[in-house]
Amino acid sequence: MASLTAYLFYKEEEIQRLITIMERVRYGLPPEQTAGYMKGVIGV
Repeated sequence: MASLTAYLFYKEEEIQRLITIMERVRYGLPPEQTAGYMKGVIGV
C-alpha cells in the first residue's frame, strides 16, 4: 500500500510541475526561468 501511495504522490507532483511549466510558457516568461524551474529552482 505504501508503494502505491508513494507512486501516486510523485505522479501528482510531476503533473503539478508540468502544469506550472505550461503556465510559464503561456504567460510568456523567459526560457531561462522555465529551464531553471525544471531543474528544481523555484522562484527564479
